[in-house]
Amino acid sequence: MSTSQNLNTLGVGSRVKHPAYGDGVVIRLHKAAYELSFILYGLKMVGKEYDKWQVVEAIPADEGVTFSEAEKSLAKVLRAWLDIT
Repeated sequence: MSTSQNLNTLGVGSRVKHPAYGDGVVIRLHKAAYELSFILYGLKMVGKEYDKWQVVEAIPADEGVTFSEAEKSLAKVLRAWLDIT
């Protein structure tokens, strides 16, 4: 793909060309941002709504949640219901 796209549709492994950072790869998904690894600039967080780059290769995002996200949610529910600190 060579046109700009909304990063919300991209998953881990997707490749982009950022206007300031150059070539990068999505390495981790967050709720509001993506963590990318850029060849010359290292790791950077970029908001999901950012659309000023060129998508080189789009890989669909998984619909599931990570173990870490599930664990945090469960801990929050347990604290709320059991008053655990």
